Amino acid sequence: MKKYIRFVSIILVLSMLLVIPSYAESIAEPRGSAFFAAYGTDLYKASATSFEIWFDVDSNVDMMDVLGVSEIVVYRSANGQTGWTDVRTYDMEDYPEMTETNSYSYVNYVTYDNAWSGYYYTAYVTFYAKDSRGIGERDVYTEIILM
Repeated sequence: MKKYIRFVSIILVLSMLLVIPSYAESIAEPRGSAFFAAYGTDLYKASATSFEIWFDVDSNVDMMDVLGVSEIVVYRSANGQTGWTDVRTYDMEDYPEMTETNSYSYVNYVTYDNAWSGYYYTAYVTFYAKDSRGIGERDVYTEIILM
């Protein structure tokens, strides 16, 4: 019985030793960005058949040559869990109001007008920043709303 307890104790100690370095490594990763101080997105119902996709982005340090959102993909699902279908894509070339030039911070929205009642929607938003150092992007899903 003593050998069994000793064996189990050794296994537990070794297991904890292997887990601690990986945990420490994951929390030691920098959470910041060379381009973004903060960014967020949200959906708001505008009517029975439309909703707004709001976005808010702040640069980390410098004024950005271009700041905002490069792409928004809207998805629809009948049950809100599976069967997500992309129904609309907005990009900064076709919708220049999704970005602003020479800015530290930018807030705006686009409107999706063809929502179906009783269906669930979410959006995949790509935040975008460009300056002399290059381009930074971050991808975020919005929450899910029921229309």
